[in-house]
Amino acid sequence: MDWFQYFEKLMCAFEEVDNNAHKNGIYEEIDMSYVIRPFIYTLEKNIYSTIKSLKNFNVSENAIKQILNTYTTKLFMFFNKVFIIEMNIAKKNFGLKGNTSEERFIYFIKNFFRTKEQLLKFYYTYPVLTRIVTIKTKFISDFIADAFKHLDINYKEIQTLYDNEKLELIEEASVSEGDSHEKSKSVIIFTFSNNIKLVYKPRDLRVIKAYNSFVDCINESRALLDVAKINGLYYENYSFEKFIKYEQCKSEQEIKNYYKRFGHIVAIAHVLCANDLHSENLIAASQYPTIIDGLFSY
Repeated sequence: MDWFQYFEKLMCAFEEVDNNAHKNGIYEEIDMSYVIRPFIYTLEKNIYSTIKSLKNFNVSENAIKQILNTYTTKLFMFFNKVFIIEMNIAKKNFGLKGNTSEERFIYFIKNFFRTKEQLLKFYYTYPVLTRIVTIKTKFISDFIADAFKHLDINYKEIQTLYDNEKLELIEEASVSEGDSHEKSKSVIIFTFSNNIKLVYKPRDLRVIKAYNSFVDCINESRALLDVAKINGLYYENYSFEKFIKYEQCKSEQEIKNYYKRFGHIVAIAHVLCANDLHSENLIAASQYPTIIDGLFSY
C-alpha cells in the first residue's frame, strides 16, 4: 500500500468517529493536536488493537496516553511552520475573533479545521508534509505494535531478569526523545506497577553477548576490580535491558573504585576498537560505571 492509499483509508476511518466525537462534546477543550487528529486517531486505534491481543500483561491508560502525547508533539512539529503561515493568512484575509491571542488561536483552529473537507484542504495544500506525516504515522504504528508484541512473545525470558518480581501492568511508557533510528524506531522505557523498569531497544545488539563474555574473562583476574556487565536479552532485531538507576558513591574508596573501573572500561573499549562510547552512554551506578547504550560496534 502506497502512502496516499494509506492516507485515504486513514481519513475515511476517521470521519465517522470524528463526527461522533464532536456530537459528544469531546473537543470542547482543544489544542494544536486538533489539526492532526486523523493521524492520532489512527495511531490510537492501532495501539488498542495490539493491546487486545496481548496474553501476558496489561497496559494502563496512562501509558497509552504517554505514547500518544509523545507522538502528537513529534507529528505536529512537521506542520508547525505552515500552521503559523495559515493562521497569519486567515488573520489578514478574514480576521480572527477574540480578545486575547489565545482566544484568536482557538477560534482559528475551531473554524478552519473543523470538518474533514477543511482538513483535506490543509493537507492537500502541503502534500509533501502530508506524505511525511502519513508515512511517519504508519511507521510509528508498526513500531509500537512490534514493541508490545516482542514483550509479549518473550515475556517468560524477560521475567527471569527480575527474580521474584511479577511484571503484570505497564503503568508508564516513556518514548525516547533522543536518537530515532530506522523507520521512526526509538528506545522505550516501560515502567511496571511495581516500579520495575524495562528498556526496549529496537536494534540488533547481540554483539553485547560477546562483550559480556569478554568482561567475564576480565573479571576472572584477581588483580583487577570487577567490571559491570550489560544485563539484558538480545534478539535479531531488538533487545530488552534492565534499567540502570543512577546511584552516588557512598565513600571515598568507592569513588576511587569507580574511576579504576572506568579505566578498565576505557581499556576494554580500546582493545575491542569500540566507538560511540561517550558520557551519555554511561551511567554511574554507585562504584560501577555501567554502559547503558550498546550502540558501539567492534
